[in-house]
Amino acid sequence: MPRPSPRHRRRADRPDLRPAPPEEPARPVPTRLLTNSSHHDGRPAFLMERYDPTEVELKGLYEAEPGDIGMHFLVAPPGTPVHGFTRAVITAVMETLFADPRVRRVVVEPDVTNTSVQALNKAVGFEVVREITKPEKQALLSTCTREQFEAATTGADR
Repeated sequence: MPRPSPRHRRRADRPDLRPAPPEEPARPVPTRLLTNSSHHDGRPAFLMERYDPTEVELKGLYEAEPGDIGMHFLVAPPGTPVHGFTRAVITAVMETLFADPRVRRVVVEPDVTNTSVQALNKAVGFEVVREITKPEKQALLSTCTREQFEAATTGADR
């Protein structure tokens, strides 16, 4: 019988997901963590990744502050477009991140050509800090504090 692909293997078959034996020290918290996937009308709709920007993606590219968290989200293409759906997704992602009291600021790095994501980021309170060069793209380093998010989504700054 063929062995399942790595993404379909059981947890016990994946060394990176098995708990460490008692005699080994515990593994560190991962620097990347896919923390949420959600469904709409029974179909996968989006995936959120939170990451430690001091360890991956932005390591050495910006001045980190305590409470920073990095984020990516991916929205599945809908069969029929739903007006406002992606904005609802990024709002839900930000609410999820800020539900953790340790998170003070969300840091992102969208491609400079991705004007759609830039508009979504602005709608939920992100401010562009500066353009940065990453190996795979030119990006706009952008940040959003809890207060900026709340002001943008409650209408206080509209």
